[in-house]
Parts: sequence; structure tokens; C-alpha cells
Amino acid sequence: MSRRYWIFPVFILVVLIFTSGISLAATELVYRIPIRGEINPGMASFVNQGISEAEDDGADLIIFEIDTYGGLVDSGIKVRDSIFQAGPETVTYVASRAWSAGALIALAGEKMAILEGGSIGAAETRPNEEKYISALRKEFRATAEERGRDPLIAEAMVDSDISIEGVTREGKLVTLTAREAVTHNIANFSTKSWEGLLKELDLTGARVVEVKPTPLEKMAGIVTSPTVSGILLTVGFLALISEALMPGFGIGGTVGLLVLGVFFAGHMIYGLASWGL
Repeated sequence: MSRRYWIFPVFILVVLIFTSGISLAATELVYRIPIRGEINPGMASFVNQGISEAEDDGADLIIFEIDTYGGLVDSGIKVRDSIFQAGPETVTYVASRAWSAGALIALAGEKMAILEGGSIGAAETRPNEEKYISALRKEFRATAEERGRDPLIAEAMVDSDISIEGVTREGKLVTLTAREAVTHNIANFSTKSWEGLLKELDLTGARVVEVKPTPLEKMAGIVTSPTVSGILLTVGFLALISEALMPGFGIGGTVGLLVLGVFFAGHMIYGLASWGL
């Protein structure tokens, strides 16, 4: 076969490869980081790792999918700070509820979407003392101001002494429905589904990568929760004390070492503890 018969197929192949490369390059990369369940140190570490992975992969956008009743304030603040420091554009998506520390996290996104039927707010401090209320109230206000949201409503999610006409009266914390969140400049828009969210963001054809915790990370998330951590430490030390009061080495010492081993292993998985070397 003469050379001229090869020119056209080769030309078509080059065009296909070139256009395919353009198409792939034009597809936006979206990272989906779930924030579900209790907000604790393990969750804060998981979110931070997810953001680092998205940055390393050159993501165009990170969507934080939130469904939580809250958790530890300091862990919520760490997640908020991680979102503020993220390189790609950020969107927080309240997929059901964003209460307490979850509300602070939701406010941190450059854009916020909320599922129709969802809610946000109810950030009462524990203990409910003025020192803690004042600090968290200003944290909510600063976050709202940074993202162009209503700072007074954000404060009212924490402080029941704040009264806002048409929103809340004194003695009641603010919790907003999806419609109220949009009306009062807390959320940018509401949506009926994840697919609706992508459509609203003009990302229907985007490549979505969901960050999922490994089985070990799931275990670590349970271990690092305040309740489970407290139980493990209590059982571990009581077992070791009972072993110290009895001659020889038996069940108490074994149980104590195993329980404390689980406690520290969970914290080490998320980088919350180390060997100290």
C-alpha cells in the first residue's frame, strides 16, 4: 500500500488523540469530602487529609458534604480552619443537618448549599457559660463575615440572648430550615439532591472523586470519639491498677495493655499521637 493511503488514517488518529486530550483537560475535577457523624479529632484529621489529597491531585473544587448533630468545638474549629486554608474553591453542602459544630463548618465554605428539608444552627455550648458562649459566638461571626453571610444570625445560632426581628426572639437559639437559610443570606441556594447540586454549580459533567475513610480510619474515628476514648482510658487504667494490686501478671494486665493499645492505635492512625521519637 502506498504512503498516501496511510496519511488519512494517521491524520484522523492524531485529531482524535488531540481532541480527547482537550476534552480530558477541560473536565473539571471535584473532590467530595463527607463530614458525617460526630465531629471529633479523627474527623478533623480525615478532612485535612482529604483536602491535601485534593490539592495534590489538582482539584478545581472541593465539596464538603455535611450531615452531623455536632461534636467537639475545638475539632469543628480545626475543620473550619482547614476549609479556609484549602487551595481549591470550596462548597459546603448541608445534606441533612448541620447543627452545633457542624453549623460552623457549613458557614466556612465559599458557597453553601442546603438540601431541601435540611436545617442548620443550634450551636449551644457545653458547658453553657458566658466565657464559652462569647468565644464561640465570635468564631461564628468571624466565619460569616469572611464568607459574606449574615453575621448576626450566625451569632444567634450560639447566643440565645440575641433577638432578631422576623428570625428569633430572646431566649431561643437560631436554627434555620433550608428555605430560611436561603432567605436570610446564610445559604446561597437549596437543592433537592446531589445531582441538583452539581447542576446548580454547572458541574454536571465534572469528574467527582469521593474521599472515603479506610476500615482502619473508621475504627480510629470510633476510638477517638470522646465517649469511647473516655471508656477505653478508664477501663485500661482500672485494669492496670487491679493488676498492680495482685501478685504476678494476669488478666488485669493483659486487658489493660490491650485496651490502652487500642486507644493509642486509634489516635496514631490519625496522627493524634506518636511514639515520641
